[in-house]
Amino acid sequence: MAALQTQSVCGVSVVMPVYNSARYLDAAIDSILRQTFSDFEFLIIDDGSTDGSYERLLEWQRRDERIHLIGRPHRGIVACLNEGLAAAQGAIISRMDADDVSFPQRLERQVAFLKDNPGIAVVGSAIRFIDIDGNPLSTAAYPTTPDEAMVALDRGNAPVAHPAIAMRRDAALAVGGYRPLFDFAEDFDLWLRLVEHHQISNLPDVLLEFRVHGKNVSTTRRWEQALAAHIARFSAKRRRAGFPDPVEGVSNLKLEHLEELHLSAAERSSVLADLAEAALVSYEAGKRHSYLLHAFDSLMAKDELKSSRDRRSARKLIARLWMTSAPSDAARLTAQITRKLATGRDLRAMSNQDAVHRWLLHGSDPTGPLTGAPRDLLSAQGMQQLVIEGDAHGVLPILMDNIPGLKDNDDYELARNDALSRRRIGTTFSAMLRIHCDAILRAAKDLPLTVVKGQTFARVLYPKPSFRPFTDIDLLVAPDAVPAISEILAGHGFVMVEDGHDPVRLETKWLHRDNATLMVEVHTNLVHHPKLRSALSLAYEDIADGPESAAALMTIAALHGALHRFERLRQVVDICQAARHLSTPKDEALFARMLDKSGARFAAVAGLELAYSIFGEPRCREIAREIGPTRYTFFARALVGRSAVVSTMSSARLYHSWRRQLFRMMLMKSRTFQGRRNIAHPEGAFDPADTLVQNRLE
Repeated sequence: MAALQTQSVCGVSVVMPVYNSARYLDAAIDSILRQTFSDFEFLIIDDGSTDGSYERLLEWQRRDERIHLIGRPHRGIVACLNEGLAAAQGAIISRMDADDVSFPQRLERQVAFLKDNPGIAVVGSAIRFIDIDGNPLSTAAYPTTPDEAMVALDRGNAPVAHPAIAMRRDAALAVGGYRPLFDFAEDFDLWLRLVEHHQISNLPDVLLEFRVHGKNVSTTRRWEQALAAHIARFSAKRRRAGFPDPVEGVSNLKLEHLEELHLSAAERSSVLADLAEAALVSYEAGKRHSYLLHAFDSLMAKDELKSSRDRRSARKLIARLWMTSAPSDAARLTAQITRKLATGRDLRAMSNQDAVHRWLLHGSDPTGPLTGAPRDLLSAQGMQQLVIEGDAHGVLPILMDNIPGLKDNDDYELARNDALSRRRIGTTFSAMLRIHCDAILRAAKDLPLTVVKGQTFARVLYPKPSFRPFTDIDLLVAPDAVPAISEILAGHGFVMVEDGHDPVRLETKWLHRDNATLMVEVHTNLVHHPKLRSALSLAYEDIADGPESAAALMTIAALHGALHRFERLRQVVDICQAARHLSTPKDEALFARMLDKSGARFAAVAGLELAYSIFGEPRCREIAREIGPTRYTFFARALVGRSAVVSTMSSARLYHSWRRQLFRMMLMKSRTFQGRRNIAHPEGAFDPADTLVQNRLE
């Protein structure tokens, strides 16, 4: 790589685009003005903000002469960055985002590094993720050598965190700066063009705090970002092979431009699958119907839909279409997707899926597998499917600890990288929820409530809390405490999503106003549906004396899994772990009393037998035999077996739907069923309820 000839590396221009970031501006600006390296100008480009950001920036400009404010109508981040590049006076451009925070020595460290390494054009650093209130979540490291940065780029991964970089201005200008065509992946495209002439690296230390909130482009515009990044990556590949840039002269990126990139069949399939998933993420973030059409186009552009990844996207898309589209449109699009799904079915794919499911079940025990390893050797594609299904079932962190191939086998490198990325996202999200939960509990310390399921299970039942990610906060509350906890949640930034909710369901959902992915569910009874609550019930008063006792956790795990008909493997893992903690006669006696009061005896037998069949944990079988008669075991095995659990994330789901429906009917009758067993029908006697299932099974 050629060394860059710059007039000086002492003059630095910090470039910060701003658009409606008033809430975070003070922290961002203050972190730059307090840098230990002070020889810089601070270019702030306001992109037509409407939330008072510009007025706030004017105040800052009056306070420090290093700040130069540029205000203009809204044109987007690429126009802002190019305007900053053109106006900058420094030889070094240091990027900054208006919602992030730089460490005091960031500029000093990066300027010194560029001075000592003239062949490197861009230097970044590790970053720390923070939530909207500045609480730390997790950290992310980036390649610390140019060779490692090149490997990351070749794999489609960002070699640096864009808001944490310092780069040589003349190098960026020489390759054309940021290209408007690659809006939302403008940085990735720039790195690909820069490394054709120069090098990129990172400092190993954390020098920037990256704020995570619901308005991050990586969520709201995931589809546009993914499309631009894929086209940028494969365009660079064509340029390196000596061909002209495939998108030269293009003014707007479209899905059709993939056809100009000469992708292999495997590359094309992987890109389209990624775009379908990205479109669905963007839809969930903003509920814009156009993203459903993008997902549809991505799936229909594939030759066939036979991977579990494709089928999962197809099922999710169909569900969203029926919720948001006119019935005629939903029916038309669904029919096309269904036909495409049918063309992708073959025996080999089913066989591969069976192998994936065997490894999924084998590797999901948090204490290590008790069963023998499957004989099937997974292909690279099979391992990628295992990662996807493990993530969907909520057991990916456990798989990564138990499956040797996800640790050190180079044949599974793509699957391992995907798993690491998914785990980091899950860990960060759980950490965000944990911070909010702790704050809520501090404010509600005198109220009759407790946290149930996710966070409590992770802390009490699992050998490593990271083994049990969770996606919301569940509070079980005494009815008279609902107004008080509602006031507390509102004070912590949460908004109830159904102001006209049905009070009979005994549940309300709250979303954070700044990040709609953060949810709190307030329950006065864990059983919400009125028909089910005639047979099953678990309220705060039922576990108030020991909400984290082994008996209470076992009851909650069994009831939760059964109510969801064991749709996720994680629910079965919860039951297995709870059974391992139910270890004393006192625990067993209390558990039996809770089952009688909640009506959950059949639910518990079903969950325990399922956990035993999957994980081979003898304690599960032992407890199941103690609390229920043999016929409970028969019905449980017939209706919710191993294949029924893994089928929920596969094309075989419909095959087991009638079993799940019968299981739900059994739950609705379970209190009467349980009462007859205790009073009128001793073990082995005829029970009319038996014939309902027996006839259907025959």
